Amino acid sequence: MPGLIGRLLDKTIVFLYRISGGILEGQVGNLPILLLTTIDRTTGEKRTVPEAFMPYGDDMVVIAVNPWKGASLLKPGNYLPEWWFDLGANSQAEVQVGRKVIAVVAEEAAGYERQQLWQRIVELSPGYDDYRKVTTDREIPVVLLRPVS
Repeated sequence: MPGLIGRLLDKTIVFLYRISGGILEGQVGNLPILLLTTIDRTTGEKRTVPEAFMPYGDDMVVIAVNPWKGASLLKPGNYLPEWWFDLGANSQAEVQVGRKVIAVVAEEAAGYERQQLWQRIVELSPGYDDYRKVTTDREIPVVLLRPVS
């Protein structure tokens, strides 16, 4: 059930974000929201989801968590989002920030850069660290969305 509710919430947020140019649903806590459009790895269709992000120079940083799938009130879901797998099959994507649409390529941050980005985003949104505490089987991916020139 949480997966269905999450998908419905995502679709509602995407709709409100698009019609308002990000004025509605453009912020969650201390982080702005972008719309991430990937190509579904199985169907080839476009899939758009709202994601909190942290600006990082010209890049945008998103964290690959899926709080809806398998979530309960006591424990968040311990799953990767579908967009993570889609980007693994095709790293090219599109983001909408406000009314601006940008072609991007995704790259997973690693090593020292990942540690620094994780620390910065957790300072802005401590909920990510709570999620990390219940995600014991893997390291949560930190993804850089780099504009394509």
